Amino acid sequence: MSDEYERGIQDQRLQGHDDHLKKINGSLELIAKDTTGIKGELMSLHLAFQRLADAVDANQQTVATTAAAVEAERKSTAGALETQRIALKDSSEKRWSPLGRAVALITIVSALAALITWLISLKN
Repeated sequence: MSDEYERGIQDQRLQGHDDHLKKINGSLELIAKDTTGIKGELMSLHLAFQRLADAVDANQQTVATTAAAVEAERKSTAGALETQRIALKDSSEKRWSPLGRAVALITIVSALAALITWLISLKN
């Protein structure tokens, strides 16, 4: 009986080991399936990250182009304002020519004479 008993104990141990190996193999299969799923998700994340990086690059190029256009417009506007300021300064500093003064004086005297004549005619 002792041989049978020893044999039974060894069979029981072997059966325990077999069951344990089956559980380990099953766990490894689940891990392999999960790893495959994770790889797919990582690839999706990688593609999404790449698209995001491309969008950021495109936005940076747009910002740089817009900034350059705004700077060019600012310089153009500043140049136009400076030109206008110089023209206004030149026109305000011009003196009346003698002919211009004479014409202005004759016009003012004529207007005053006409006004006085009109006022006199109203009284009569």
